[in-house]
Formats: sequence, structure tokens, C-alpha cells
Amino acid sequence: MFKNKNILYLIVAMLFLPVLCNAQVSTYRDAHIENNALTGRGMAMGGAVSAISDNPDGLLLNPASMAGCDKYRLVAKSETGLMDVNRGTALVLIPLNREQVLGVAYSRIGVENIKIAKDTGTAIEVAGIASYAESGLFLGYSYQPDKRWALGITLKSYENVLDINSSLYEYGNAKGTDIDVGTLYRMNGEWTLSAGFRNLASALSTDGTISWDTNYRESNDFGP
Repeated sequence: MFKNKNILYLIVAMLFLPVLCNAQVSTYRDAHIENNALTGRGMAMGGAVSAISDNPDGLLLNPASMAGCDKYRLVAKSETGLMDVNRGTALVLIPLNREQVLGVAYSRIGVENIKIAKDTGTAIEVAGIASYAESGLFLGYSYQPDKRWALGITLKSYENVLDINSSLYEYGNAKGTDIDVGTLYRMNGEWTLSAGFRNLASALSTDGTISWDTNYRESNDFGP
């Protein structure tokens, strides 16, 4: 139908460009660690790497996908994105043997110099400067009993810090822990099935795993 495939590719790209741009803006505005890939490869693929083996991003997306790593992997990443969102990651992937892989990562997302506005009735004035940071420590383990199956688990520790004058806002700091589980099945050389459940502890805990400095508790977003 199309003799020149380049023309077809161009049409498809033009159709999907607005969708991709809106998705990128939405991701940056959400600005949560779990909504962003840990590595440059994962970012380039838009986070669609949960069914790829030998995958450092499995610590966030599906711990089973770390299976297949046969060499040490070291990742260090720092960037400033839209809306002055700063991100940094340090990650190590360690093959214990042919069947087992261990992953450790620290990731942080923060926004500095947030101006807090106050309406005095006659003008809008700056009432103070705040900063926000979300950090996470991840410890993941993947076990591959054979060439087709892999299982994985990630233990996570979170901390949210909102540095702001308490007279302006009181709900500032929070800490919490959670668990991700996942599996991966290679059907053949072309197809791989991936499945996982994020923040399992939040799903099982009625009070939630995140504790704020006001003693209020809530759950992480969870689901398959």
C-alpha cells in the first residue's frame, strides 16, 4: 500500500507525538520515584522495560526482570527536568551466581526554592520558600530456576521531606516501607510475559505503611 515506508513512519510519528508529549509532561508533574525509570535506557523506552531481562530498572518495575544479569552493573544518573525537578540515582546490580541477582539502589527526586504565595488582600506576596524531596532505598532479589522462569522481590524504604515553615503547612515529613513482587516467563525467542504486584504491604495493611510526622498513616499506591 505504501511504497515508501519512511512516509508511513512519519505519519505514525505525527499521530503519536501529541500523546507522547502529554505523557511526558504528566510524568514530570507527578514527579514520584516510582513513575520514573532509574536508568537512561529505561527513560529512553518510556519505562516500558518490565519484561526485559538483565534489567536494572526491575528494582522499580518488576524485580524478576533483573534475572539474566551475568556482570556487575553500576549506574549513576543526575538530571534536572521540567518544572525544576531534580533527580539522582545510584544503582548496583550484582550477579551472585547464574540463578540469583541482587540489586541495590538509592534514588531521589526533589524540587528546590518553591515560592509560597500569600494573598494580603491588596497584593500577592511571597510568604516563604520551601523545598520538597522524595527519596527511596531499594533492595531487590531475583531468582531464575531455569531459562524460562524468574521470580523477584524488592524491599523498599521511602522518605518524604517537605521543608517549610510550620505556620504555613504542617504535614511535612513521612516515612514508610513496602514490598514489590514479580515474575517473568519467556515463552520463546520472541515473546515474554511479565507480571507483578507493586506495594504489596500497603494492600495488606489496613492502616497503611506510610507514617507522617502527625501520626497519620496511609498506603502507597498499589496494584498489579
